[in-house]
Amino acid sequence: MRETGGAVIVQQLVEAEAAGVAFTLDPVTGARDRVLVDAASGLGDAVVGGRVTPDGFVVSKTSGEILERRVANARPCLNEDAVRAVAALAQQVDAHEGAPVDIEWAWHDGRAYLLQARPITGVLRAADGGAPPADWTPELNTRIDPRFPLYSNGNVGEILPGCVTPLTYSFFSRGVERAFRDVCESVGSMPDVGPDPVVVGFFFHRVYLNVSYFMTAADNSPGATRDTAYEELIGPAPERHPAWSAGDLLPWRLWRGFRIIGRYLAMQGRLDADIAASHAFFEENRQRFATHPPSGWRADELIEWLQYDHAGLRPAIIHIRASQFANSSFATLRGLTRRLLGDDTGSVASRLVTGIGSIASASPAAGLYDLARLVTADPLLRGWFRDEPDDERLFARIMADTDPASARLRGALQDFVERFGHRGLRETDFRSPCWRERPALVLAQVRQHLEPGSVPPNDIAERQAALSAEAQAKALPAVPAWRRGWVTAIIAASRKHIAAREEMKDLLLRFIDLTRRVIAESQARLSDMLRAPDDIHFLVPSEVAAALRGELDASSIADVVRRRRRKFDWSSRIDVPRVQEGVARFVAAGQETVPAGAELRGVPVSPGVVEGRACVVLDPGVAASCQEMCSSRR
Repeated sequence: MRETGGAVIVQQLVEAEAAGVAFTLDPVTGARDRVLVDAASGLGDAVVGGRVTPDGFVVSKTSGEILERRVANARPCLNEDAVRAVAALAQQVDAHEGAPVDIEWAWHDGRAYLLQARPITGVLRAADGGAPPADWTPELNTRIDPRFPLYSNGNVGEILPGCVTPLTYSFFSRGVERAFRDVCESVGSMPDVGPDPVVVGFFFHRVYLNVSYFMTAADNSPGATRDTAYEELIGPAPERHPAWSAGDLLPWRLWRGFRIIGRYLAMQGRLDADIAASHAFFEENRQRFATHPPSGWRADELIEWLQYDHAGLRPAIIHIRASQFANSSFATLRGLTRRLLGDDTGSVASRLVTGIGSIASASPAAGLYDLARLVTADPLLRGWFRDEPDDERLFARIMADTDPASARLRGALQDFVERFGHRGLRETDFRSPCWRERPALVLAQVRQHLEPGSVPPNDIAERQAALSAEAQAKALPAVPAWRRGWVTAIIAASRKHIAAREEMKDLLLRFIDLTRRVIAESQARLSDMLRAPDDIHFLVPSEVAAALRGELDASSIADVVRRRRRKFDWSSRIDVPRVQEGVARFVAAGQETVPAGAELRGVPVSPGVVEGRACVVLDPGVAASCQEMCSSRR
């Protein structure tokens, strides 16, 4: 091995009166119009090592004005002229490097010294090459009511993950807002709250639910605890609140409590009839669309559906009612298993309600498995799926081929789409096509069942039923005999309401598919005014209605869409906290990640233990590529 020589660099220590770091862009938001300066008295290693809380300054690049300041102690360690001099030094390095930099600096004898400089990588960038400023707030962001300041997307984010467009949010919030308020106001748990609070929030194009609203409703309901709402939407409550307090025994509180309970039980008692009426209502509308499709509707008929959507509101209300009943029943069951069986994690309660049987949300899985069996049974189809990775081309081939095997698969596909075409990835998002709109998407799901080790859904259902029966056989004998009947009744109620919730969710998705047809027809009629086919998703229903009436011209629509697309692109390139409280905020993409070595806790949804590489998927649209990446690194 050849030896090489090298100089040893010894630098003179700067006897710093103050030192720290500076960034020529905001590393959180990506804003380039400012310099961030962190400073502390003495040498800079204390700041870099995080051993002290530094003073913080935000300096405008254009004017040199100090926009923000944060002083850790009684007096700042730098005066304003020194802060501006450090910011100017950082900008000189930025100009020299031609890219944003992070510098370490020292201040001595009225002069700023450069100690080290590094490029800033992984910076947030918007589609137009810029980045949102730190104080950016999208025009559609919900104004947070200080009376009800706590929001979370921990639950609703599973229904509408990631960013959603204004059109989807408008429809979703209208139905869900009305439904949640209907439950609370009908039973009397939200009396005299003053101006209407916003239950469904919208922050940086993400949907949130107002936790404060539900906790207030619980506080107003003797026998209920705000912990249920907190745990359902956020996680374990930081402190426990009893369901009953001494104040609940006051005559007026007790009377109101009995009245709320009576109304709630009456609402539960009507659930089966409400579900049956919802099915009949859907069938009535389905026949209307079959005999008189939206392509033949007048403009005012399209507008009425888009602006009022009477057909979708009632099913949304019944779906939310069923969801509330499921949540309250399961919360009661969890409380019982925690107290009586030591079930702190909720795993026993979860096993008691698994294996419900024929549940609407699970039915497509059985259909997909049957399609996969048709593929695996025929060598020609197996070869096609193996050799053609593009689902659209594969679908076109299946549709055109005359081979008996492809004819059988084609017929099965058409039957599947007829039954489940209203489902799909991000199925509640109008911008994301459902299986009816793009049947080729079904093939991507079929491929999952072609992987080795794919288990028939019926086998999974049987195993879940066996686990539930085993859990009941172990749990019930451990419960005191005088409480066993109550626990059994709560288990039955939880299972019934969970099944009802899934049944109504499926029915609601069928109503949503009717609205998809109205949106598609509206889009077709406005094609001359929309510069891109999906521009309609960046409008709200009232704007679509105005365009259909001829009250908005193409230029006005283009301005609105361009502005909102930019904000949507910005939103898609940032992360948002799962909980928003008081003031809506966002962070740089990837900043809110799980620390290395952290332990994640939760309730398992499948039996057994698997070890392997984990991939955090924040957007279901990238799940396939993430799976391929993980597979390649095994």
